[in-house]
This record gives sequence, structure tokens and C-alpha cells, in this order.
Amino acid sequence: MSCCGQRRRALASGPPATAPSRPSPAGAWATAAREPLGAGVALRYRGLGAFTQRSPRTGRLYACGGTGATLQVDAADVDSLLRTRLFTRA
Repeated sequence: MSCCGQRRRALASGPPATAPSRPSPAGAWATAAREPLGAGVALRYRGLGAFTQRSPRTGRLYACGGTGATLQVDAADVDSLLRTRLFTRA
């Protein structure tokens, strides 16, 4: 059974060694979001109001402000956005 004195001595000797830090998943996502799109496809938004959706395929976030906005979309995400029936090919 340890007592307070042993714990104080352990803390006084300095912090325990830690493994080198790795980038967090959020940091990795932020880097991926800045990468250029693959073969970009232009889609026109025809819904009402603002639109925001994260692609399940590439993880990219697509957003537009209102009717008539045009988005450049990664070719891998085109089908999922067209299935919403809120977009047409521009």
C-alpha cells in the first residue's frame, strides 16, 4: 500500500516520459480538406435555403447559401449529392 510520501517523491522526480505526439484525427481531417479536389464536377443547387452536408464517401463538407449556387464537387461525391434531388449538373 502506498502512502502520500511515496507519491510526493514520484511527482518530485518529474513527469513520466511520454510517447511522441501524433497529429490528432481532427488535424488530419483539416489537412485533407485543404487538398485539391479530384476530378471536379460542377453541380447547381436547386433547393430552398442553405445546404450543408458531409459526404459519406470522401468526408468533404459541402455547403452553399441558397438556390442557384454552383458547387465544385469531387467526382466520387456526385452520385450521393444528386440522390438528394437538390442538385443538378451545371
